[in-house]
Amino acid sequence: MRCALTLEPQVYKYEKWTEAELPNFEEGQTFTPSKLEMVSGSTTAPSLLTEAELISLMDANGIGTDATIAEHIAKILAREYAIKGQAHVTFRACAVAYALLARRQKQALLSFYTWSCFGHRLR
Repeated sequence: MRCALTLEPQVYKYEKWTEAELPNFEEGQTFTPSKLEMVSGSTTAPSLLTEAELISLMDANGIGTDATIAEHIAKILAREYAIKGQAHVTFRACAVAYALLARRQKQALLSFYTWSCFGHRLR
């Protein structure tokens, strides 16, 4: 049995696509656009988290308690997952954090693929 890896499409989370519905297309079907525009512009990175925003996100996601949040932030900085930038107000991710994130994404993808291919046998 051959297993194809399929993931749900994700839309950029900072922009809502609600203006128009796309019609259903069949594979191999062609269409002619009625209009094509080139718009100049540039993208900007999301703003960095402040300590207050980080604490709010940790609280909202059940990470730590009021008594331990400061300890968690100290560990993040001590392990060099992030550094404080811009006059020690915001946090900037370090290479270690990106490496951990990439590893977690690979593990999640492998887990998803393994379950997709072999999970039916476990049921």
